Amino acid sequence: MDQSAFYGVVAATNFTLLGLWWVAVKDRDDLTGRDGRGSNMAYLVSLQFVVAAAVSLFAQVAPEITAVWRTGFSIAGLIGAIGIAMLAVQFRTHTDAKVMPWVLGGAGVPLYVLVFVVALFPDVVGAMNLSLSPIEAEGLLLSIIVVLGVQEAWFVSMTPSRALPPTTLPKRRGPPAPLSPEPPQPDADSHALGRVTGPIAGGQCGRPGALQYSGARRPHRSRRPGGLPPCPRPGDRTRRRSS
Repeated sequence: MDQSAFYGVVAATNFTLLGLWWVAVKDRDDLTGRDGRGSNMAYLVSLQFVVAAAVSLFAQVAPEITAVWRTGFSIAGLIGAIGIAMLAVQFRTHTDAKVMPWVLGGAGVPLYVLVFVVALFPDVVGAMNLSLSPIEAEGLLLSIIVVLGVQEAWFVSMTPSRALPPTTLPKRRGPPAPLSPEPPQPDADSHALGRVTGPIAGGQCGRPGALQYSGARRPHRSRRPGGLPPCPRPGDRTRRRSS
């Protein structure tokens, strides 16, 4: 088997899956940690694709020099095992899934450990009477890891987050807020003379905060700025209906 062609395909596939994953989760606050939950689940899933793609690049640098690819696979085995263990913990903590977190931890961690062991002790492959070279055995393990990474992305994105318990609002501290002033009350003289009794809501007539008139005397109608009509008296509507 052409090792360079094989690992080239693996690297391209994982970088493509990594880009698709980033597009899928960019607006998912429950996976990126922007809502206070999920913490780093999106990153831990992407780490599985990054590890597989990076180690495939290492394997293409100098396949005939075993120290190069063995170093790359050793580092990848450690990082991958830690990452998938953390992902399983996050997945179980922030979702209601019961089985899949154990599958991720029970299948993913041993696979990465095997990658690490084969990289450090390549003679293990010969001792197991396998008709594979050490780097071919690593390629077989890496293919299984890629399939597992796709399953991780699917279940993490499709499993709903665990509902948060209702929380109580914190009590207000400090001095109480000042009371709003009461509106002015009309008296007998203001009713009789048509004086101002209080402001009305701004923007209803005249200028904002225009004054309201009451009583028998009708104030002089002046043209308001902006072409707005003057404020009507309370008795105007009654007179219009009677007429």
